[in-house]
Parts: sequence; C-alpha cells; structure tokens
Amino acid sequence: MKGYCVYNGLDVPINVAINVAKYVGRNVGRTERLGAILSKIKSNIRFTIKSLSKEFAVNEKTIERDLEILKQQNKIIFIGSKKSGSWKIIN
Repeated sequence: MKGYCVYNGLDVPINVAINVAKYVGRNVGRTERLGAILSKIKSNIRFTIKSLSKEFAVNEKTIERDLEILKQQNKIIFIGSKKSGSWKIIN
C-alpha cells in the first residue's frame, strides 16, 4: 500500500510511524516541545493534553504549562468549548 508501512505488526500511515519514532519515549526539551506544539496547531492537528503528554513522555501538567507559556507569549488562543474547541495561532 502506498503511503503505509508496518509498525508493531500493523499497517499505519508513514507520517504516524515517523512521528512515533520522533517523539514517543523521548523526553525532548521545552523549546523543542513548544515548537512541536506550535507546528501541530499550525497544521490543524487535533490533540489533547493527555495525548501530548504521552507523545513527549512528560506529565500532563507540563503540557498545560507549555500551552500557558505560548498563551502568555500571545502566540496561541483557545477558541470554543472545552470539549470541542481548539487552539489557534494568533497572527
């Protein structure tokens, strides 16, 4: 299948395997984590605090602090309800 590879015995899209290999189980620094979060927001990739904490191998509170830092730097804003809202880049 084009665009797929085998990861843990499953056919998954190549970008999933790349992201898993890039982040899961690897504790990256704050600067790299903030950049990755901004990149996800720019690409309109939906995420939860829990999913980011697993992806970056950090506590959920760490992700909450990271999002707060980006908010205080006027880089992002949360729009919508807590359940269905999303983060947006501030121009």
